[in-house]
Amino acid sequence: MGWLQRAVGYGGLRRGRGSRRSAGRPGLRRALAGWLVMLLVGGWLAVSPAGAPLSAAAAAPSAPAARGLPPAVIPDGFGVVIHFTQAPASTWRALAASGFRFVRTDMTWQTVQPSPSGYDFQSYDSLVRHLRAIGIRPLFILDYCNTLFPSVNTAAGRAAFARFAAAAAAHFRGDGVIWELWNEPNGHFWDCSGTGPSATS
Repeated sequence: MGWLQRAVGYGGLRRGRGSRRSAGRPGLRRALAGWLVMLLVGGWLAVSPAGAPLSAAAAAPSAPAARGLPPAVIPDGFGVVIHFTQAPASTWRALAASGFRFVRTDMTWQTVQPSPSGYDFQSYDSLVRHLRAIGIRPLFILDYCNTLFPSVNTAAGRAAFARFAAAAAAHFRGDGVIWELWNEPNGHFWDCSGTGPSATS
C-alpha cells in the first residue's frame, strides 16, 4: 500500500517548506485514503472469481425448477412439511414470504379414492393452484392404506396402490410435482391392520 500512502501523503508529512500546511490536514488525508480503499475493495467484491461482473439475476435466489430435482444450492432445496390442502389467504402469504421452495405433504390413498369407481383429486388441485401462484412446488407423498382394498402386504393391495400412484402421476403431469412413495416405510405404516409385520422387504 506504499503507492497509496504516497498518493495521499498518508505515509508521513513532508518536512521543510509547506510542512505547517501539510501538518494541518492529516484527517483529510486519512479520510481520502479510507475512501480509496473502500472503492478498490468494493470493485473487487463486485466481480465473480472468474472476473465477470455479477448480474442481478445471478446474485438473487433462482426460481424453483419447473421439473426434476432442485440443484444442491441454498435455498433451492429448502421446503417445509404441511398437513392441509385448504388455508386462509394469510397462510399463503406467509408461505410466499418464507423463502421455501417446496412443500411436502401426504396425498393419502383413502382421500383420493373414496370409492372403487374413480379418483378425486379436487383438494390437491386446489393446493397445486395456490402453490403455483406463490412460486412453490409440491412434493406429494403417495401413502397409507385404503379400506376398499386389501393390505399392501398382498399382491392385490400393491396392484391397487400402483394404479392409484399411476393415476396421480398422470393427473398432475406437467405441474412440477416431486413424488415420494410412502411415508416412514421402516415403521408400522405398511401394515393396514396395524398388527402385522412390516412389508419393507
